[in-house]
Amino acid sequence: MALRRAAPSEPTLLLYAEQLARKEVEAGALRREKHRLQDELHRLQAATVANAEQHGEEAATLRGQIDKLHRDQSREGANMEYLKNVIYKFLTLQDTSGRMQTLNAILTILHFSPQEKNCVTKLQRNAWWR
Repeated sequence: MALRRAAPSEPTLLLYAEQLARKEVEAGALRREKHRLQDELHRLQAATVANAEQHGEEAATLRGQIDKLHRDQSREGANMEYLKNVIYKFLTLQDTSGRMQTLNAILTILHFSPQEKNCVTKLQRNAWWR
């Protein structure tokens, strides 16, 4: 707000009072704007904190899922290695009793259903590898 000089015919005190009133109006408007901006700042800070907490929880969940996938993947490799060894033993065994034991291990590792186990056991009697 620019201050103007009093004209020679205008009393200086009246001009001063007018300018002071304008200044007070402007200061009031600036205070209201300051309060509005502070309220907005607090609202945004609260939203930021809430978002950070939510993202932190999501990140922790995702890290847990990644860790589980790594464990499953390493476990899967170990199970595959174990299954390979059991099948190798099954194919190289000469005695029927040893074959039946390794066949049961294979059926268990691969989670065969009871019906599938019965079918495989029956077919084992006439297997091509004997």
